Amino acid sequence: MLYHLMFELYGCDSQRLEDAETLQTLLRDLPGRINMTAVSPVHLYDIRECTDEEDNGMSGFVIIAQSHISLHAWPPYHELDVDICSCQPFDPDVAVRFAMELTKAQSCETHFVTRANRSERDQRREQSVSSPSAAPADLALVP
Repeated sequence: MLYHLMFELYGCDSQRLEDAETLQTLLRDLPGRINMTAVSPVHLYDIRECTDEEDNGMSGFVIIAQSHISLHAWPPYHELDVDICSCQPFDPDVAVRFAMELTKAQSCETHFVTRANRSERDQRREQSVSSPSAAPADLALVP
């Protein structure tokens, strides 16, 4: 199963949304705060190619052992959008509170979805828990 948290922060301090260090801190520190493990460096891009200049902003991501965390910041709209996708459960409130504190957001809209409910990965794990492997048979010497 995948746990997918998507949240939008509104009323953010636009200077913080324009500050690469603030967004890098969010992507760098968030995995540890929700008991995940970053396996890539933080990638942050200053997007200036949008046809509508107000849609420009910074986008970034970090790959975690459990999947990924990504974001897009829209300073003109005082908005930050964040996605966290993980095969390991985590506390969404911890993630949202941390992002709100960093950006000084005034409100938040969250969406939490469980995905991959028919995953073979989970079916195999359920089977191994419900039917523990039998003890190994005695080995017989073959002449």
